[in-house]
Amino acid sequence: MNFLQQNCRFGFYTQGKAALCKSFKCGDNDLDDFFTKDAFLQSEELLCKNYCFSLAEDPTQLVAVFTLSNDSIKKIPGSRKKKVEKNIPREKIYSSYPAVMIGRLGISLDFQSKHLGSDVLSFIKAWFVDPLNKTG
Repeated sequence: MNFLQQNCRFGFYTQGKAALCKSFKCGDNDLDDFFTKDAFLQSEELLCKNYCFSLAEDPTQLVAVFTLSNDSIKKIPGSRKKKVEKNIPREKIYSSYPAVMIGRLGISLDFQSKHLGSDVLSFIKAWFVDPLNKTG
């Protein structure tokens, strides 16, 4: 079990959540600015959904924040195309495939160098192949 599973709670990252939490800083000025302002505007415009992990023992401490959007994979190169299409019946092969895009991802300065970015990516992948899939 990883740090996120053992010590964190997953939820929406909203303006209300941000107001209740300590200031989120990941060390990248563009990302810090995005998660302070633009993430909420983009969510209101339905361009993305914002999510976060906060500490279970201190919900005001954000560990990771990320955005997800619907997307598609269009032209898939050779070997990757074979990997994607190997489990798809021949008559169902399309010129593009639905995808989920991780738009922005930040790990709090207090939690960097613990491989939490990889843990967040693993969580997202598992979350979207779950039987309660959120999209197609």
